[in-house]
Amino acid sequence: MRDHGRVVYPLVAALLALFSAAPLARPGFPQTAAGFRPIWALEAFVHCGGWLAVAESAGPAVRDGIFPLFLAALVRWAGASAGDAVKWSLALATVLGGLFLYGWLAGRWGRPAALLAAVVYTFLPYRLAVTYVAGGMGEPWALALYPLAGWALHRFVQRPRLSSGLVALAGWGLLALSHLGLAVWFAVLAAGALLWRYRRPLTLLPLLPAVPLGAWGLLAGGTERFYDHFVYVYQLFSTAWSTVPSSAGWKDEMSFQLGIAPLALAGLSLFARAKDAERQRTKLILLAGIVFCCLLTLSVSQPFWRVSGLNALLAYPWQLLGLAGLALALLAGGLVRDAPALARLPWLAGLVLVILLAVYPYLQPAWTDVQPPERPLAVFGGDAIALLDYSFSGELAPGQDVSLAVTWQALDWMDTDYTVFVQALDAGSTIWGQQDIQPRGGERPTIAWVPGQIITDAYGFHMKEEGPPAGYRVIMGFYDAQTGQRLAVGNGDHVELTFPRPAYPIPWACGEAGQ
Repeated sequence: MRDHGRVVYPLVAALLALFSAAPLARPGFPQTAAGFRPIWALEAFVHCGGWLAVAESAGPAVRDGIFPLFLAALVRWAGASAGDAVKWSLALATVLGGLFLYGWLAGRWGRPAALLAAVVYTFLPYRLAVTYVAGGMGEPWALALYPLAGWALHRFVQRPRLSSGLVALAGWGLLALSHLGLAVWFAVLAAGALLWRYRRPLTLLPLLPAVPLGAWGLLAGGTERFYDHFVYVYQLFSTAWSTVPSSAGWKDEMSFQLGIAPLALAGLSLFARAKDAERQRTKLILLAGIVFCCLLTLSVSQPFWRVSGLNALLAYPWQLLGLAGLALALLAGGLVRDAPALARLPWLAGLVLVILLAVYPYLQPAWTDVQPPERPLAVFGGDAIALLDYSFSGELAPGQDVSLAVTWQALDWMDTDYTVFVQALDAGSTIWGQQDIQPRGGERPTIAWVPGQIITDAYGFHMKEEGPPAGYRVIMGFYDAQTGQRLAVGNGDHVELTFPRPAYPIPWACGEAGQ
């Protein structure tokens, strides 16, 4: 008799995953904390044969890796726009994460248990937040590759051969090429779980590259903001959902919840009677992993981070919630394995439906219809504000009124209300027209700009009558009205605007992204 389950179960997992990726099919681009950085990194990769971001002040372990860019570049070279290529890459990561987990568990725990675990993992609130709120491509792909790396490593543990060892090494290698810091943390936790479960140190050989690469990441250093982004306990259990990116302090509105449905299923799994001691040990290992990862996201873990220095491998402590989510999904799948009655269609369908209903309202990310440029015209404050576009009206001549329309994108939170200055200068840098004003006349101060947000503004000035007849240039920038200190841009403190503005596309000068 033909076994239809071999096709039906993974097909159902894939079709359900499409709901998680469906928002990416919308025209435009998601408004995330990363802004248009993934698009600019992709364009640099395509044009210059390497990858770069707007500002690379973070250590190498914290940055997005090259693997997601390479996949997006394949779509880009096929004729898609850079924005669509990035969305295709993210959609693929969203779908594959659950399918990899299904493939890992189907032959070991049974297809119903594998399906439930895959659905839980696909619709983890944290995974949705990483894709649709935090942005970037490295972490979404790391979350997608966790199950693949675990699958390959587990296969090597079961059958320690050269071929399976190379496959496990390749699986971890793809993870490292997506996000090195998360790959090292995966190796640390996987090593601890395998030693606890099997007590065979030689089975950890495929993870050995994590040692020198992790040391390299630690020596390179991490980000200064790490200690400002610890999670509060209530956030782990909250049911609130927000599209606001993570900010420092207790007012952080980003969603870090573990999910009411995953927590309920995992809790029931702990109470379900395991058939043997090995299964019970597996549950305890998964529970320990969840508790350990969650504790490291809380402020009580500061001594551990400061002594170990392992914060250099992460931008934020809450990034460990991805590994906690994987363990949570595995534990939830164990419920069906240990309670076979739930594997029957009515019960299994009901469990899947509960998971979908619990998170379906979360599939409404913030969006922007602004057409992203191939690269920013300028980046202020290192990595704070990107100049996306501008246009002039009027004439740079004595006695004339000149208007300037500008499109900004916030790339980070700012703690200063910066003032915008626009000046028309002659060859000797004498000012003949000028305006100094806060964005939107003070209605949209920079301290309230949200990372990823698009801000349009207009400025204007009157050219003095006694100025020279021609030969003007226009400069623009930001400064702190309290100190007079200007925001840096490139090697200077202002950007010079071409009058009139040149048309797109601007020719690429590799190694000179932004200014």
